[in-house]
Amino acid sequence: MTDQTPDAGDAHRDQPPAGAPYVPPAGPPQPADQAYPAGQPYPAAPPPGQPYPGGQPYPAAPPPGQPYPGGQPYPGGQPYPAAPPPGPAVAGQGVPTGQPAWATAPRQPWRPATDRLGLAAMVLLGIQVPVLLSGIVNDSRVLSALDARDYEAADAALGSSSSTTVLQVLLYLGTAAVFVVWLHRVWTSDRSDPALHTRSAGFAVGGWFIPFAQLVLGPRALRDLWNGALAARLRHDAWSGAAPLAPGSTPPSAENRKMPGLVKAYTVFFVLSFLGNLATRSWTGQVNAAAGGDSLNEYLDALRSAVSTERTSLVFSVVAAVLLIVVINRVRGFTRRPPA
Repeated sequence: MTDQTPDAGDAHRDQPPAGAPYVPPAGPPQPADQAYPAGQPYPAAPPPGQPYPGGQPYPAAPPPGQPYPGGQPYPGGQPYPAAPPPGPAVAGQGVPTGQPAWATAPRQPWRPATDRLGLAAMVLLGIQVPVLLSGIVNDSRVLSALDARDYEAADAALGSSSSTTVLQVLLYLGTAAVFVVWLHRVWTSDRSDPALHTRSAGFAVGGWFIPFAQLVLGPRALRDLWNGALAARLRHDAWSGAAPLAPGSTPPSAENRKMPGLVKAYTVFFVLSFLGNLATRSWTGQVNAAAGGDSLNEYLDALRSAVSTERTSLVFSVVAAVLLIVVINRVRGFTRRPPA
């Protein structure tokens, strides 16, 4: 038997020369080295859709309309229908596409207190009517006393007229506050169609307080309020099967914003009353200027013109107040819903 144990000479021959780099001895291939062929230390990148070699650990994405792979989990098709394509807006039935943000804002649920606010505005306007009529009577007494040259009676009637004017101002402020709150609530409620509005609720209210512009903005706000409430009522009646509010009439729409006849009539007398007040103030300034002069006739002429102009303005105000009461009552009728 031959001795296979290497001797010291063989071990010396196996040592590398001095200064040569160390090269590990070749040995049998390891299992990890046998997994890849020569020249390819790592496997090639998997093709698209194959994240891992040897198969897909996760299934591919399902096709559209198939929420889960392997079949439809709900019988009969998709569990939820697809969203319908956008369609054209119906005139008078919703907000058309492209409307400003205030027109697409959510509507507030109707509150019964809103109708009571409208009733309160009507009551306050109704109280104004006799106060305005008393002012007309006082002005007539002043003119009669001036024509009779009864200056003491004229002074007494002027004093009573001044007290009536203060009461008119207080009633006017209270009525205006209640009226604009009612208008705002109806405007933003679900019983007024925003497709018929041409401005925001804030501008509809604020337009009444812009000097001179209120002569146009105020009546237009009433027009939009009327048309919006009427359109919402007609749509409700059509859906519920109730008897139509105005049979045979053409419902208002975004393309057909008509000024109602009552609103037109109110606008005329509202403008006349406003202009009459301006003329009265102008004549009052002339009365004050003539009071410091030496001409009695000039003073009396200016006073007569001022009182006469004020009386005419009060007549216009009475008619405007009555018409506004009717307009508010009609809008209140539009916002009511008949029992099913």
